[in-house]
Amino acid sequence: MAISELTDAVADLPRAVVETVDRPIPFIQPETRETVRNQVLGIIHEYRIENPPGAAEQD
Repeated sequence: MAISELTDAVADLPRAVVETVDRPIPFIQPETRETVRNQVLGIIHEYRIENPPGAAEQD
């Protein structure tokens, strides 16, 4: 998976998911934060459940 695919993955994820992923980022080494964030968001994007129960209330 290319970095551009990981970056683009954020566009269609719910804001709450992106905010949740961003919370622990300050605890990651500064030089790897963006890479870790993109990898986690990419994994969520790739393996997410399309319409999980209760998703309508979160967005």
